[in-house]
Amino acid sequence: MTKNWALVIGINAYNPLNFTPLKYAKQDAARVRDFFQSAGFEVCFFADDSTPITLPNGGMTSTQPTYGNLITFLQDRFKARFLDTGDNCWFFFAGHGERYQDRDYLMPMDANSRGTEIFAGLSVSFVEERLSRCGADNVIIILDACRNEGSRGGIGIDGDTQKGLIKISSCQPTQKSWEIDELQQGAFTYALLEALQLTGDSNCDTVERLGGYLKRRVPALCQHYGKAPVQIPRISADPIEKQHFILVTQQIQQADIVRLKLDAYRLKQINPILAEQICIRLNALTIGKDLEVVDLLIEIRSELKKQAASNTANIGSERVPSSSEEPNPVISPLIPLVERKELHECDPSRILFTKNVRPPNGNWAYTLERIQQMGFPVENRVFEIFWSSNKKSIISPSKGDLMLLIQQAKITHIVEILDDDIRENEVGYFRWVRAVWMPEKKDWAGLPDQEKILGFRIKKSVAEGSSFANSDFVDFHSTCWHSLDVFQQHIFWILASKESSEPDNNDASIDNLSSEQFGANYYTRLRDLLATQDWEVANQETLGRMSEVMDASFVYSERIEKFPCLDLCNIDRLWVKYSKGKFGFSVQKEIWQGCGSPTSYNRDWEKFGAAVGWQTKGVLGRASDWLKNPQLSFINQSAPRGHLPGGLGSSFFGFWTEDVKIGGWGRYYGGRVGVLFPRVKACRL
Repeated sequence: MTKNWALVIGINAYNPLNFTPLKYAKQDAARVRDFFQSAGFEVCFFADDSTPITLPNGGMTSTQPTYGNLITFLQDRFKARFLDTGDNCWFFFAGHGERYQDRDYLMPMDANSRGTEIFAGLSVSFVEERLSRCGADNVIIILDACRNEGSRGGIGIDGDTQKGLIKISSCQPTQKSWEIDELQQGAFTYALLEALQLTGDSNCDTVERLGGYLKRRVPALCQHYGKAPVQIPRISADPIEKQHFILVTQQIQQADIVRLKLDAYRLKQINPILAEQICIRLNALTIGKDLEVVDLLIEIRSELKKQAASNTANIGSERVPSSSEEPNPVISPLIPLVERKELHECDPSRILFTKNVRPPNGNWAYTLERIQQMGFPVENRVFEIFWSSNKKSIISPSKGDLMLLIQQAKITHIVEILDDDIRENEVGYFRWVRAVWMPEKKDWAGLPDQEKILGFRIKKSVAEGSSFANSDFVDFHSTCWHSLDVFQQHIFWILASKESSEPDNNDASIDNLSSEQFGANYYTRLRDLLATQDWEVANQETLGRMSEVMDASFVYSERIEKFPCLDLCNIDRLWVKYSKGKFGFSVQKEIWQGCGSPTSYNRDWEKFGAAVGWQTKGVLGRASDWLKNPQLSFINQSAPRGHLPGGLGSSFFGFWTEDVKIGGWGRYYGGRVGVLFPRVKACRL
């Protein structure tokens, strides 16, 4: 019989010096605990005032959710397996969460993230690693943890899915997770409990149906109770077949059993271990009465024993291509089972590598036709990619990294590295990838030259078949790319704007136009102005929107320091996208840093002003005359890089300086300068 074990954590009572105390996180966790217990789960509950629990060894432990208590419990309870294949291990957390230096953290009640460090934060990767030791083949992690500033908001957490886990997050990484006073609950947990208790044909007993319900219901709750922007939960399962796993058996339907059977039959050759796990679950669900399942389980286990005995590990080593052929892959029995993914669903900061590909016989490599010929799933665009002999270059990219593929001086693919496994034969090395962008047109000869997109040309001297970090190319820094961030955003927007070889900057389907305060589509007019390259009116629109967000016509540094990151990022991305990387706050920030990051009026600040074209020569050639808004250049071709947005205010100073005074000979002194850029940096633009 399937066993369900759960660890449930809810925290309201944060130290107000570190985090805003929450209203309903503890109540949410308590209601999840009550539901689990009513369904027969064994539950360990940690909350502000929860009672101690007894450990399997007979000892008692405190359940106050401090860093020390949680770490100790995770280490001690998961020292040895206590569940089996066919069981479920659940983890629910309601409280504050943060993402710092590309790592996700859950915040115990004594955590502190002030400044540039996180203290006593519980790493999500550590939690996942400990949970994976339980012995169950199904680990479900539910995080309602994006709760900054009492609204469960700020930058959400939700990194890549750990192998073998089901992960359900309350919102997307850039969204808020709302608490609703009328419900006295968080919107996500309210919908989660609602879904788990549905009966009949509308039940949500599988991961797939639960995910679909949450993605519909949570935004509807936010809209009904006036919470904007709405939050959209994120559900991921690895492997993808786990979306058919049955989470709550009380409402099981025959159709669910049939679907799992079909998965088991399909997987018995390509992934027999997962097929065995599915059969064990089916056998428990049917109480051993389904003889078809029993026979299938016996067949799979017999095949697994044969594979272990034969130990045939040298797969594909006989396939040696000639020097003029595209290398055939080392065929693996475990093709990654992932869904199709598009570039606009990816994180631009993962565009880290570029690889030269030598097309076979003058043709194009890794076309859909070629992928199909190699026996890989065309619908998901998954295939094995070849490296020649440079093992260092194949090890460098990590799982989740994105890599540009270049053939005949054309960008033909952006691929996502799917795992960290490297397969080798006498020809070279192979890794699994998934194409997240490739041209729709069949004649790739008509694709634009790499230089038009990259801004520089990868020289022929770069080794064929090797991959290189984008920022390591000699010509990278000698061109307009002073920052890897700006380059990544440029590549992302120019290719993701339309999933084809001909970017269409008027395609708004991927533009985030929302405002933290004013909700969806707040920046639609700014997008439209930038798309038509009406730079002057777009500049004025930027001033108006920023002033409205801060509820001030005159800007103080205290207001800038609290400017919502969502709004700042969306404004910047629109400018960067439609100017093709020439304009935007992030572009200006990099130039400002290159000029010494000045924060007071000095020669470095004048150097910055000259670099972006905001300053002209004044009396006796002194660099002292700063342009006002009407004097700026609104012709893209002639304006310097970083010139816009600018002149926001009665003079240029509005959003960049404070209390700067004018003295004799037209010289400026005192005050603060560059006040916008620390906020730009803090928002990770």
